[in-house]
Amino acid sequence: MSQDTCRIHQKWALSFPGVSLCALALCIIIVSFFVERSNRKAFVNKKIIDVFTKQREESLLQQKKEQEDLVYSIFPKPIAKDLIRNQTEKKRTLLESSLESLNLDATKTFGRTVARMHRDITIVFTDIVGFTSMSQSCAPYNVMHFLHLLFTDFDTLVDMDSCLWKVETIGDAFMVASGLGLYDDDDGNDDHNDASRKYSTTKDGREASQSESQIVDIVDSGQDQSGVDGDQSSPTEYSSLHSDKYLCACAAVQFGIHALEAASKHVMPNGEVCQIRVGVHTGDVASGVVGSRMPRYCLFGDTVNTASRMESTSVCGRVQISEDTYVLVAGDMDFSWKERGRVDVKGKGRMKTYLLEQEEALPR
Repeated sequence: MSQDTCRIHQKWALSFPGVSLCALALCIIIVSFFVERSNRKAFVNKKIIDVFTKQREESLLQQKKEQEDLVYSIFPKPIAKDLIRNQTEKKRTLLESSLESLNLDATKTFGRTVARMHRDITIVFTDIVGFTSMSQSCAPYNVMHFLHLLFTDFDTLVDMDSCLWKVETIGDAFMVASGLGLYDDDDGNDDHNDASRKYSTTKDGREASQSESQIVDIVDSGQDQSGVDGDQSSPTEYSSLHSDKYLCACAAVQFGIHALEAASKHVMPNGEVCQIRVGVHTGDVASGVVGSRMPRYCLFGDTVNTASRMESTSVCGRVQISEDTYVLVAGDMDFSWKERGRVDVKGKGRMKTYLLEQEEALPR
């Protein structure tokens, strides 16, 4: 029995290293399997995270682009760029500052675009004849659909000339400004800049580019570090933007003529052919962004009021201009004007006005 035990111990002693190596190899294989599985899983998770991160970044960039495009569609490009830049700076400041920074004045966001003076701007107003009575007798949806189609055609007319800028719609009134010079040329390949590089052809066949003019950019001094509100000695910045008052006045009149033609192709919900009045006036205006909730780009000044009066006292299907505008467009051989005489204008007294000849109201 002792010999058998000795033989067993001897065999075990001889086989132990091999068994140990096999066990060790098996352990290494098992550990390697789980380690490799874990690494593979981590690698896959990292790839998934990278994909989701990239998708998230692309989504955020797309949202940012859509938001900027929306801002560019609402405001002129220089104002939109200033709003976007100042909003970005404000967010960065809020992240780095204390909670007291949350009480910053909302108008600070608009920076230097709060007020800007423009010289010799031609304002156009259009108004639909009989719109009030029609809107009272027709379904609101039909009225809105009619206005959408009409104003879309007007928008197309505005987009055709870089002199023009659609300011706003007020009920059935459509307001356009010519000569604001709100396109800049600092982005060579920017789609928003295409219109600003367009040349206009004058009536005698020559090409004329938009000339340069000085527009006063009034800096908001009420929020500066000095703490002095309404500082009259605040610095003024001059930005050189294009504005040829003669060319822009002609562009405004042309818009009025084409607007008459476009309106005549629409039928109002009550079955009547759409007819509009057009009024034009030239003068100085101030522009700016108003409000912090649903902010709007607006024009202010007596020029706007007078242009509105030119429209309200105009004749159905005709373009009426003030004497100030007539001085600028009288030399254009494609326009034929008839002096209407002096018209009573609310708040202005009696003003000399001119009507575009009836045959000129429809473009050739």
